[in-house]
Amino acid sequence: MMIIGMSIISFRGLAGNIRFTAMAFFGKFVIWPLVAIAFWWLDATFLDIYDSAAHKAIFLISITPIPANAVVIATLMDVSPSQAAGTVLLTTIFALAFIPIMISLAF
Repeated sequence: MMIIGMSIISFRGLAGNIRFTAMAFFGKFVIWPLVAIAFWWLDATFLDIYDSAAHKAIFLISITPIPANAVVIATLMDVSPSQAAGTVLLTTIFALAFIPIMISLAF
């Protein structure tokens, strides 16, 4: 968390590169939940490998924000850690409303 804070302090604007942030949001909050729902349907309809609790757990994992370790990895690889920190912060703030809405719709 300290690395995230230090990255954000030196950053001008949380969104940074708008295209990167938009693609990260789209991938994390649209594509990934759709893939989880497709797997849920496929397994419940045809494969029958997992039970309902596993399907719900996979769905819950798919709607969480981008993890903080993305900032650590970006820092270690020296690929825009401030951009990663801003995106992690924005997805976390967005998830405060997104997660309860998705849970109420799915369950």
